[in-house]
Amino acid sequence: MNVIEELYKRQDIKYRDFNLSLIPGADINKSIGVRSPEIKKLAKMMTLDERKEFISKLPHRFFEEDMLHAAILSDMKELNMNPKYYSAKDLRNRISSAKNELINPEKFKKIEFDEKIVTLYKKYCEKLKLGNSVDFDDLLV
Repeated sequence: MNVIEELYKRQDIKYRDFNLSLIPGADINKSIGVRSPEIKKLAKMMTLDERKEFISKLPHRFFEEDMLHAAILSDMKELNMNPKYYSAKDLRNRISSAKNELINPEKFKKIEFDEKIVTLYKKYCEKLKLGNSVDFDDLLV
């Protein structure tokens, strides 16, 4: 996912101009003009790998990227998932293995001891469905 393109798809020029009028000396080149609810929706649509890649690239160019960064960290905090303990690679591999073995989130919760990972797998599947998307593992099955 190209985050900048996705932010520009959600751009609201009037909202950007209004926000910039509230901040003396604000640089128009550092603001896209995306409302907070749209940024939160974008954060929820991102896969674990996309989130990990995005938050590892600092500094961000646009104000909205900083807001998206905060939304991603907030989601992980909501599930009490310390990014230092839960590596994106490990989570991806566990979910990928389950999908390749045709284990849906309901069956997964019977074999996975960590409820946070079960919740994350369920949310991931919901996001794919919400975005009318599939991932590579879905294509293999």
